[in-house]
Amino acid sequence: MLRENPILRLIIPFLIGIIGYISFGIRLHPLYFALGLGLSTLLLIIWVQHFRFSFQWFISLYLALLWIFVGMGCVSFKDYLYYNNHYSKYLEEGNFWIARIEDFGQQKSRSIKYLAYIEAFVDSPNIIPTQGKILLYLEKDSLPQMFVPGERIIFRGTPIALQGPILPGAFDYKKYLARRGIFYQIYLKRFSWNTLNAPGTISLKNWAAQSRHKLLVVMKTYGLTGHRYDW
Repeated sequence: MLRENPILRLIIPFLIGIIGYISFGIRLHPLYFALGLGLSTLLLIIWVQHFRFSFQWFISLYLALLWIFVGMGCVSFKDYLYYNNHYSKYLEEGNFWIARIEDFGQQKSRSIKYLAYIEAFVDSPNIIPTQGKILLYLEKDSLPQMFVPGERIIFRGTPIALQGPILPGAFDYKKYLARRGIFYQIYLKRFSWNTLNAPGTISLKNWAAQSRHKLLVVMKTYGLTGHRYDW
């Protein structure tokens, strides 16, 4: 199969590199991957020029390992761009934040949980663009109406890092959310947040969330039940 589809020889190691990087939680600066990739490529060129087509199996193995390395480097570069401007760099007591609602709220006993995206850190008079997801728990009594994806709020508070499981062998909700790029949460009372009048941006993600919500309502109307997608 690999001989008939040579492109798979590159795609499979590349995907293994991506999955391995995410699964094992490797955190390396992309510069190390770039230097390693350059050195590996140079060694491969020297090897091919010196031995020509001898040890063909070794060259194939070397190329596979090289593409695993490339896959890991791509994820590393994405992580670097993400964390380099992540809102966690500005965590201080009593900060103001601007957040965009990413999904419809989920009813809890004393609050409504929202997935939100931190767009900016407000350091008066400056507004510093940031990025990163967060779980917002808004006090139920503080909500005049439910938010829809794309709406924005400004709030004051200090996000708290998610905690891992207390009991050994329990489901690791922290790790599950970390794979989705969510590391912090915050509980907001009524007078710690306010809505913004700025219009939301047209987003395919917001449209998908609204469409999904309508579909769930239709399914519930016709008596269809099951476990809904959660975050």
